[in-house]
Amino acid sequence: MEHRFDAFRSTAQPPRGLKNKFFWAIDDLKSGEESKKSNRLVLTIALILIFFFLVIIDFDLSIFTSRA
Repeated sequence: MEHRFDAFRSTAQPPRGLKNKFFWAIDDLKSGEESKKSNRLVLTIALILIFFFLVIIDFDLSIFTSRA
């Protein structure tokens, strides 16, 4: 049974190992007209999740300032 969006996804190739799946996914992000929008969205979501993680663990940003 074929998924209805497989024709549009380059990552829907037969499984050939974890490394090749990763490279197919990176190539899928780099190609296409929507890649800039999707890259920006992925980066924004990653930054928000990192920020919330740092807030949860109570990360102290004063380690980046000079102690003159």
